[in-house]
Amino acid sequence: MSRAFPWLVLLFVSVMAGVAYVFIKYLVGYVAPVDLLVLQFVPVSIVSLVLIFLFYRATAGKVVRGYWWFFIIREALAVLGFQLTLLYGESVLPAGIAAMIVGIWPVITVLIALPILGERLTASKLAGGLLAFAGAAAVVHLGARGEAAMHQVSPQQWIAYSLLLLAAAASAALVTVMTRWFLSRSDESEEIDSFLFTLLARSPGGFFALIVYWLIPHSGFLVDRLTGAPTLFWVLLGVLAFYNSLIGFWLWNWTLQRLQAGNVASFTYVQTFFAVLVAWIFLAEGLSLLKILGVIAIVGGVLIANVEAGGFMPNRRGRAIIREPITPGH
Repeated sequence: MSRAFPWLVLLFVSVMAGVAYVFIKYLVGYVAPVDLLVLQFVPVSIVSLVLIFLFYRATAGKVVRGYWWFFIIREALAVLGFQLTLLYGESVLPAGIAAMIVGIWPVITVLIALPILGERLTASKLAGGLLAFAGAAAVVHLGARGEAAMHQVSPQQWIAYSLLLLAAAASAALVTVMTRWFLSRSDESEEIDSFLFTLLARSPGGFFALIVYWLIPHSGFLVDRLTGAPTLFWVLLGVLAFYNSLIGFWLWNWTLQRLQAGNVASFTYVQTFFAVLVAWIFLAEGLSLLKILGVIAIVGGVLIANVEAGGFMPNRRGRAIIREPITPGH
């Protein structure tokens, strides 16, 4: 396998994840965030359970018996800590701004990966992460005084929902490190196929979504609120649910088996670039000088954080040999 191939897969996943911010902004214009959470994760959980039952029953049983707690905690963080806060954040903030705030995720990931995974905190990772973080932070802070009025959002709301999205960033960092730890355990007898891991991880997601739906007050039936939704709504919902939450998630897990968590997380800034660009084209979100400078800093940070040569080396089976030590943590 070419050493560049995992990076190309990661680039594709990151582009699609950036576009997903625009999808979400469009979708929360028709339904409440908690409605969208149910529509996104319940079908994916059902499909995941069916595929496990049909093709992976024996293998899945062995994995779940030893690590059931891992999949519950991981998906709770992914669905409640990341996705739900992101949906509520984008119900108020522009898609591009939301992507920039979540862009703090890689800085948190690098810091968490240092003690848990044993990944080295190199000068290039630190400098790239801080540069990209500075670009995102400037947009959030200065945007509260200027851009908020353009989107009919008060400065107080702008800051409050920006802080809410920090929870999404922290949750994404924890999920990244947890996933990397699980997929990179040193005992090869316990290796798990990345697609099976994806199905196991997504299986509890619908359950968490339904719990939140039951706890958060809402009026009427969901089917009534969906009456009259345009065809584009269903197309984007299908892409968000089955590509981003399942196929894209699988590809992301596949890259995490081959690249360091800090490097994978740094591509969040690529997501940010495409989120801002596509939001400008399709949602007519303003593309100010401040945003342009922020995006330049973000993309520059990605390049700096990933300039190290030889960060991974695929072996004959296609699995990466990580040069930094990985703490098993069993």
